[in-house]
Amino acid sequence: MVEASADPLNTVNATLGNVVERQTITTLPLNGRNPLNLIVLEPGVTQRSGTTINVNGMRAQAGNVTIDGIEANEASNPTPTNNVFRVNPDNVEEFKVTTSNPTPEEGKNYDNRSANRIRAAAHAFEAKCFVVVVGSCLDQTARDWVANGDRAAASVLDAAPTSESFFVDPTGMVFGDATTNEGLVFATINLRHCIEPKRFHDVAAGYNRFDLFDFRVRRERLRPAHFDDVAEETSEIVDLSETRLVS
Repeated sequence: MVEASADPLNTVNATLGNVVERQTITTLPLNGRNPLNLIVLEPGVTQRSGTTINVNGMRAQAGNVTIDGIEANEASNPTPTNNVFRVNPDNVEEFKVTTSNPTPEEGKNYDNRSANRIRAAAHAFEAKCFVVVVGSCLDQTARDWVANGDRAAASVLDAAPTSESFFVDPTGMVFGDATTNEGLVFATINLRHCIEPKRFHDVAAGYNRFDLFDFRVRRERLRPAHFDDVAEETSEIVDLSETRLVS
């Protein structure tokens, strides 16, 4: 009995490309044992002189190579067939080629999720606290209203990275639920996990040297903005020594 199934249709995004599987890598002839040379067989890919490769008319340096989600572009010769790990048929199971409309994770677009996770992890680790990151969601109704029937604008919105809602613990690790859609996410937070890190990391920079550091507070209301071309009334400055807090 022979069974076969059709390739599923991509209904998630407008990405165009192909997956080069293991059998193709091992059976087709390779120049220099570089599996990435097979991308020249993809529609829209042209190879000119040397290693110069253009995809759908883009510049040769516009390609982006990632290995297991980590950028692996060769800085000295940034072309799609080069990479810093020098892949070969023995260490590649398969690879995906995207020739049009890459997602933020595939292209060189701003990776909103990774940037927010790094920033939130730094805040959580520095303050030794839990961080809740809440991302805004541009639903289909809002997307259609912003695009206003403009297909180019709609394409930009669809290719833009989506924000993510998630939780970060005091060590900087992401835990609990995470989502890029509108809805509820849940996580179990134990505030006791903040106690031990705070014992060995003094974020106030006091370091228990009260003979060297003190804390002062100005209690008067400050002007939020000053204009050089307008005469302003001068206000008295409160003596800071009166508000000194001695530990």
